[in-house]
Amino acid sequence: MKSKFFGIMLCSFNFDLYAQTTTLIDTRLEKEAREIITYHCGDCHISGSSRQNPRALKVYDLNNVVWYKTMSASQITKSSEMLKNRLKNTDAELNEFFLSKRVKVRAPTSSEIKIYEKFVRQVILQQGILFN
Repeated sequence: MKSKFFGIMLCSFNFDLYAQTTTLIDTRLEKEAREIITYHCGDCHISGSSRQNPRALKVYDLNNVVWYKTMSASQITKSSEMLKNRLKNTDAELNEFFLSKRVKVRAPTSSEIKIYEKFVRQVILQQGILFN
């Protein structure tokens, strides 16, 4: 009886999902996500910058190599939502809101959002956040 139960468990095990959760983050995707989030959120999330925000740095600091590992599932998901919400603003509104010292602030492109969302999904799966 125990061997039949064991066999059923093996058959129902999702090997594809297991492979996704044990795979390291794609380095190219990680680099692209870092570039995107640095451009759009770096003012507040880089320690030592003139515009650093202590509350933002508690969530993640882009000076850390694996900046995303300090984030919970809800925090990394929220970072994706916040990036997506910037589409609702004009570039002028973003420049006024962030009072940036950069040459120009712009809303993220749909391509940037897709890349970052893919990265977020990969991080959540890799860290096993969905299973905690």
